Parts: sequence; C-alpha cells; structure tokens
Amino acid sequence: MASAVQKITLSSSRDIPLNKLILSQSNVRRVKAGVSIEDLAADIARRGCLLQSLNVRPMLDTDGAVLMEKSDSATQTIGAMLSARTDSLLSTLSSSGVALANEFDSRLDHLTQSLDSRGRDLLQQFETRASSLDINTEKLNAALNERARQLNETLIARTREISESLSIGQQAVNGGLEEVLRSMNAALDEKGAQFRQSLKNAADDTVMDLDLRSGFFDERMQATVGQIASAFDQRVEEFAQAFDQRPARVM
Repeated sequence: MASAVQKITLSSSRDIPLNKLILSQSNVRRVKAGVSIEDLAADIARRGCLLQSLNVRPMLDTDGAVLMEKSDSATQTIGAMLSARTDSLLSTLSSSGVALANEFDSRLDHLTQSLDSRGRDLLQQFETRASSLDINTEKLNAALNERARQLNETLIARTREISESLSIGQQAVNGGLEEVLRSMNAALDEKGAQFRQSLKNAADDTVMDLDLRSGFFDERMQATVGQIASAFDQRVEEFAQAFDQRPARVM
C-alpha cells in the first residue's frame, strides 16, 4: 500500500523589521574556508542573480549584540580592504594612465613620422608624375602638330589634284561640247541643203503641174467659150427666125 504524502505546514506570517533579521545557517550559499566575501560578491555579480532565495530568521537580543560586534568588525575589515583596494586601484590606474599616455605619445610620434614620410613620398611621386605628364603632354602636342601638318599637306595636295582633275574634266567637256556642236552644225547644214533641194524640187514640180493645169484650163475654157458662142448664135438665129415668121398685126 502506497505511503501517504507528507504535507508541509507553514508557520503563520509575522511583520518583522529588516534590521531584526539575520541569515539562517541553512542557506545554500555559505562562507567556506579560503573564500572571501569579495570572491562571493564577484561570483554573484558574474552570475547576475542568486540561484536560491535567502533564508532568514528573527534576530534575538543576544544575537543582536554578537551581530553588532561582527558587523562592526566586518565593517572595519571591509573599509580597510576597500581603502587598500582603492589605493591599489588608483595606483594601477595612475601607472596605467602614464603607460597609456607614453604609449599614445609613442604611437602618435610614430604615426606622425609615418605620415610625414608617406607625405614626402607622395609629394615626390606627384612631382615625378607631374613631370612625366608634362613630358607626355609635350610629346602629345608635338605629335598632334606633326599630324596636323601632315593632314594640311595631304589636304593641299588632294585639293590640287582635285583642281587639276576638274580642269582636265572641264577641258574634256568643253572639247566634247565643241565637237558635238560642230557635228550638229554640219548635220544641220546638210539637212538644210537637203531641205532646200527638196523644196526646190517640189516647187519645180508644182510649177510644172500648174503650167500643165493652166494649159488644160485654157483649152477647156476655149472649148467652153466656143460652145457658148455657138449656142448663143444658134439661139439668136432661132429668135430671128421666130421673129421673122410671126404674122404682121393689122393696124
């Protein structure tokens, strides 16, 4: 049969001032041999918090006297220790400050020397680069001037060749035009002579045709006039005969 669970009975709470409380010997953290209060404080500061709550108990009158004596002794011990530690810390800080100041001065001097050396090197390099740039600029200007002179000479020669080519072409064109005009004039003269000859032949043919037609017209006219005269004479004769044959009218 299972055993019954033991119940924890808490004592009733009381209002006790903090100065009437002392640490209980049942605390987890206890002062051990060879471990100082400073070591414990450093350990608590390193951990950041307490891992276990503190157990306290009410302080009795006899305990109060003992506690006050121990507190005074601990206070004096802690004060002496703090003074010694403060003096040591101040001495350490002073020596560290002097060492840091000396180290800073040394580093500053070294940095200044390095910067001065680097500045001089940079200035020398800049002067070298500047002189090289000036030399290269002069070479470039000389090369550009030479190239410009060559281009001018080439342009002048090319312009002269173009002018000569244009002159030769103009002369050739003028000669060709004169030859063409001469050929056209000769052809026009030949065509004019042929046209005049053709016109003369046509005029001669027209005159001969007109002469022939005039002779034929004269013959026809004479024949027509003869016919008209014969017809007129015949009509006159008939009229005379009719007039003669009409009976005389008695008066």
